[in-house]
Amino acid sequence: MSSISSLEAELRREEAINSELRRELGTIESGVNRAHGKLEDFNNRINNALEQGRNYMDMSSQKLAAAVQTQAEIEELYKRFKAMELANKRIRECNNKIFYEFGNYSKVRKIVQGMMDNLDVNMVSDAVIYKSIERSHLQTPDYWLTCVLISIMAWKSDDKDLADRAMSLALSLDKKSSSIFYMLFNLRVNREEAALKWFMQYQQCDMKGSDQRTFLLLFALVSRCINSSEEISEKSREEINKFLRKIIRKSVEAEGYSVDDMVSLVGDHLKGFEQEEQADYVLMRKYCKDFGKFQRSLWKAKANVPILEFIRGTIHIGPEERSAFIKQFIDELVRRANSQEKGVYEEIEYNELIISMEGDVDKAKEVFGKKKIHDEKDMNIVYEMIQWVYGADKDDVNGQSRMNMFVLTKDLQAEAIKRRTEEYRSVDR
Repeated sequence: MSSISSLEAELRREEAINSELRRELGTIESGVNRAHGKLEDFNNRINNALEQGRNYMDMSSQKLAAAVQTQAEIEELYKRFKAMELANKRIRECNNKIFYEFGNYSKVRKIVQGMMDNLDVNMVSDAVIYKSIERSHLQTPDYWLTCVLISIMAWKSDDKDLADRAMSLALSLDKKSSSIFYMLFNLRVNREEAALKWFMQYQQCDMKGSDQRTFLLLFALVSRCINSSEEISEKSREEINKFLRKIIRKSVEAEGYSVDDMVSLVGDHLKGFEQEEQADYVLMRKYCKDFGKFQRSLWKAKANVPILEFIRGTIHIGPEERSAFIKQFIDELVRRANSQEKGVYEEIEYNELIISMEGDVDKAKEVFGKKKIHDEKDMNIVYEMIQWVYGADKDDVNGQSRMNMFVLTKDLQAEAIKRRTEEYRSVDR
């Protein structure tokens, strides 16, 4: 019995110890939980601080990158600004050079314009014009245009020796420009045979791609005389026409077209004269299986009248339009920079490109280089001429210009009409 009591006492003592241990373990657990909570809280604060620091660093990096980009843009804008400033300065220098060093050339050009105007109104005597030309020649002895003017005035004064000397000097200075001017002037005073001789002289000059347009326009002006003049042999006439056809063909092929493409283009314009009106033939429409062909034939037949009227209006022009065209051609010729001026005007053009492109020098160089290459290469102007003949408004285009384009594309026009005729007749087959 006593042993049981002792065991019970021992049990109670052990239970008391266990209770004490549980209390201490609870206390330890609470402390550990509190420490873990504090550790988590501290860890969260550290993570938040690190995240905030990372955000600050990212924002700083972005601001730094933006600042660097802004700085680069400012430097680029400053470089463009300085390029535009320099371009503007060079343009002023070139204009000053034109005014002070080349001003005499401008005076000569004004004399030409006045002389051409005087052919119509005759307000100034030849003596006054002659004195002005002589004075200009003393100031510009190396300018082909003053020599040309002196030769013309000497011809008018029946001074053959002076005319021949001045003409020889003009041709030695610039054979191509002088020949064109003599030709245009003779056309202006209705001396077509003399103009034709100067056209033959011009044909002997070396021609670059940019000269093709000039040749074609000059040919159009003297084409009637070429085909009717008794002073031109059949061999020479055939050589001129052969040369013309060669230029036309090369021009067509220059941009990847073919003669067939150009004929089709003319055909499309001729088709534009057709009015697709529905014919009022109810029974035929109902019972005739070929009514569609009949109607298309009717459209083509009705279009013949406006086509003929258009062609007639194109090839018949008045003397006023012819004179205006020749005067415009002469104005373009005399405004063209001579060898001394050319470099200065190219410098102005290049610097104006820099300004128009807001200081982008590389792009300006690229565009200017392409333009110079384009001026030297063969030009595809046949497509443009066909569009000009049919597409331009009559009031916006000089009649002589339109006729020139029509004459130059005559073979293409004839082939297109031939195809149109065959297409019309094939309906009955």
